[in-house]
Amino acid sequence: MVKRNIRRVKTTVFTFALLAFIFNSPAPLYAPWIWTPENGWMNEKDVVKESPKAQWEYAQNFKNKGEYNNAVHAYQALVKAYPTSPLAPQAEMAAAKCYQEEGMYYEAFQRYQKLLENYPRDINLEEILKEEYEIGTAFIRGKRRTLLHLPILPAVDKGIEILQTVVKNAPYSEISPQAQFDLGTIYKKQGKYTEAIEAYTKFTEDYKGHKLYEEALYQIGWCNYKKSRGFSYDQLAAKEAEKYFKKFGDEFPKSEHSEKINSLVNELSNRQAKGTLEIASYYASNNHKEAAIMYYKEVIKMAPESIEAKEAEKQLKKLEQ
Repeated sequence: MVKRNIRRVKTTVFTFALLAFIFNSPAPLYAPWIWTPENGWMNEKDVVKESPKAQWEYAQNFKNKGEYNNAVHAYQALVKAYPTSPLAPQAEMAAAKCYQEEGMYYEAFQRYQKLLENYPRDINLEEILKEEYEIGTAFIRGKRRTLLHLPILPAVDKGIEILQTVVKNAPYSEISPQAQFDLGTIYKKQGKYTEAIEAYTKFTEDYKGHKLYEEALYQIGWCNYKKSRGFSYDQLAAKEAEKYFKKFGDEFPKSEHSEKINSLVNELSNRQAKGTLEIASYYASNNHKEAAIMYYKEVIKMAPESIEAKEAEKQLKKLEQ
């Protein structure tokens, strides 16, 4: 019954979306057909003009009237028919802008990528990367992709893809460090701590002098700490957290995170001491005296001021007697 209702809702949504597209389309869904000796019968909108300049003006006319969908087709026809024209990269850029005006942001990103791939010497690289970055962060913040001109498709995964592409396009551009840092942040918010650690680690390796380096280093320790507190105690993650918190303290002893880090390190030490104490108790109860002594001493070394350390000292005295 529930599944049937879900299917009914989906069908209704699709029907309304289709009707909205038909009645709100910025241009008629038909155009006059004409015949040319070279191509036979063609829709008028698809006929390429006799020169790049004429095709450019044709596309600009659609754009100026707000007919962005038609303008995109005309710009792309220019690129396809006259790929070596100086107007071709401008047409690709204009097509991307029209897609953005239509709310079709992922399609705009794809046009920007075409610009980078096909006309790398004719563009402002930083401008393109910033446009891509803005689209990616908009998706991550919740903007949806469109289906039949309706924003209904979740797009966080596309936002991540776009930020990864920005970094890949030009790792040492102005915007790429921020994009790499943002990847760590979105993974952390999703609870994907392994992916977040990888993203922040890449940041610290590639952008050590950046203003966000301190925060990225702290986040590596924090994500390892959170990872260690999963469904089961992750001892390796706990040790990694301690390692990076120590590294952070050595590099930034006066950081605003210092007090928080000290508290977390104490907690981690106590948790590790508790686990080690359980191991020692197991060996002691099974008459493995030497192993028990070794682990009791390890507990005292780990967290000398803890309750676990006091218990370890007590049990150690019994064994040594």
